[in-house]
Amino acid sequence: MTALQSDLRSLRDEVDYLKNKLSTLLVSPETPPHPLPTLSSGMAVAQTLPAEPQASAADTLPPPDPFENQRVSDIIARYRDRLRAGHVDALTRHFSLNPSGLFLELEERGERFVFPAQEVIYGSDFQQNYSFVYDCDRPGSGYVVVVTPARLDARGQIAARGRLRIE
Repeated sequence: MTALQSDLRSLRDEVDYLKNKLSTLLVSPETPPHPLPTLSSGMAVAQTLPAEPQASAADTLPPPDPFENQRVSDIIARYRDRLRAGHVDALTRHFSLNPSGLFLELEERGERFVFPAQEVIYGSDFQQNYSFVYDCDRPGSGYVVVVTPARLDARGQIAARGRLRIE
């Protein structure tokens, strides 16, 4: 009897996962197109920024990084045609192309980035699948947000670990 309950619970979890995946695909991205600025003091940003930036200030600031503080679903929607699925070996930390891989690779501005392929993760997904490429302060279930992307070197090795947040 407990095996049937376990199977039923497994099926319910899978149905919930598929519902979330489908709802993510049917809803337009919610994340703003540019990352929100952060302050080291932790104060609210909206009240301290001027309504319109001055032209001279905009000229001196570097352009925002399009991959920081972005949901994986937004990155996939924006770069769908250029992402390549692959696998990162947990021991060697080497990326190789694989159509069923858990990672997505993107070459942009002369750099190679690696993102999680899952837009929503559950429970132990992070620890099992992504912890050797990304850090996450509070892994759990929810939407995957790339705080900073993982980077590959020219040989396909992880050059810099990334950071994720789960919402």
